Amino acid sequence: MGKLKQMPILMDTFIDWFVGKWSNQTQVFNDPKSAALVRVVHEQVSPDEIRCAYYIHRARSPYRDITFNVAYNDTDVHLFNRKENREMVYQLVHGGFVSHSEHRIDDRLYVYKAYLRQDYFRVSDQCFDASGELLRGLSNDSDFVFTKVSF
Repeated sequence: MGKLKQMPILMDTFIDWFVGKWSNQTQVFNDPKSAALVRVVHEQVSPDEIRCAYYIHRARSPYRDITFNVAYNDTDVHLFNRKENREMVYQLVHGGFVSHSEHRIDDRLYVYKAYLRQDYFRVSDQCFDASGELLRGLSNDSDFVFTKVSF
C-alpha cells in the first residue's frame, strides 16, 4: 500500500525538478574551455509528455529537440521515445534522481548519465563510433553542469 501512495509523490517530485530552464553558464564562466554554453528547456506538454530542447548560446533553434513519454513503475521514472529508440530511466538515490543508459544505433554507441536535484542537473551525453572514438559530447572525465534559471 505504501508504494502506491509514494509513486505519485515520486513522479510529481521528478516532474517538478526536471521541468524548467537550465544553463551551464557558471561552469563555462569558471572554465571557458570546459564546455560550450548551453541552454536547456524541459517543458511538460501534456500529463505524460515532456519536451526537451537544447540550444547552443544565442541560437534561436535547438540542436536537439525531442519529446519523451513519461511513465513510472516501482521506484523508477521512465522517459522514452519509441520512434527514436531512446529511453532514460531515473531512480531516486540519496536524495537525487540518477540515470545511466547505453544503447546502439547502427554502429554508434550512445551513453547517457545524469544526476538531477531540485536546482542542479549534471549530464554526460556521449556518442562513440565503432572504434570507440568520441563523436559527440565531452571527454570521459567531464560533464555538463546545469543550474535552474529563468530566461
